[in-house]
Amino acid sequence: MHELSVLQHITLTLTSQLDSQALARALIEVLDHSGWAAGATLLETHYQEGMDAAPAVRLFDVELGIAHRSAPDLRGVEQALRSAGPVVLRETAQEPARIVLPIPGHTAPHRLLVLDSPSPEPMLRMQIMHLVDLFANQLRLIEARERDQLTGLLNRQAFTQTFLQLASGAAEQLGHELWLAILDIDHFKRVNDTYGHLLGDEVLLRFARVMEKSFRFNDRLFRFGGEEFLVLMRTDETGAGIALERFRAACEAYEFPVVGKVTVSIGYARANPGTLAPDLVDLADQALYQAKHEGRNRIQLANQAPVAESREAGDVELF
Repeated sequence: MHELSVLQHITLTLTSQLDSQALARALIEVLDHSGWAAGATLLETHYQEGMDAAPAVRLFDVELGIAHRSAPDLRGVEQALRSAGPVVLRETAQEPARIVLPIPGHTAPHRLLVLDSPSPEPMLRMQIMHLVDLFANQLRLIEARERDQLTGLLNRQAFTQTFLQLASGAAEQLGHELWLAILDIDHFKRVNDTYGHLLGDEVLLRFARVMEKSFRFNDRLFRFGGEEFLVLMRTDETGAGIALERFRAACEAYEFPVVGKVTVSIGYARANPGTLAPDLVDLADQALYQAKHEGRNRIQLANQAPVAESREAGDVELF
């Protein structure tokens, strides 16, 4: 295929993607079939709290929420993060040549493209840079729609699409059940009334960072609205309970600036085959209501029976 038509095809492929997951998968597939490098890997990084804390780095999740079996090769990644620019590593007797390219996004997380044994041809490297620029631009446009502007987590609009991806037959074949948890900050209205909305926003931001630190990279984290957050996990019942209790304890132990201690109530439910997203949200919401009714600062597994039609109004406002 003529080089111009190749670039036109790549441009069409990337610009036709509707969500960041599909966009990243398309980028890797294009690079894997281009012959421009022996291997292409997309990484995501989340910065941990503290000036000297190293960022957490993972392979971008192209397997619909299934945990990766091995850690990524981080050669050159730390230099690229420090410099916020491309890092070129020459071939050695032990390691192939490598290019690490930071990709700025609209919010979080940060991405890096790693190319092993890239072509030395200047024209091909220019095409790679064009491709990365195109990907970054598309990523910013998509994430402006997908991510919450305050916390950087996925937003309510992204929830249904993500749920459909994780509940798909392809994902089910890879094993593990799909679980949804609703996390609601206890007495958050009191925080806003006492300290003001600016400190309330600070609590929401810090809460999101504790979520990112506590849950696995392949869990999907959402700010659903106000002080309500969602987590989609592929695991079993024991794993879901352990993960949610770990987060509840981490939140309780965290010292929020000025506000001090903040707790969270959590309800969670399993997605049965054919479960619709609104029904699963209702099940988890029922469990959340029970957790709050029983004293808050606890996790509660949903009764998988049909959602009760009546509920005391005013305690939990999910929608």
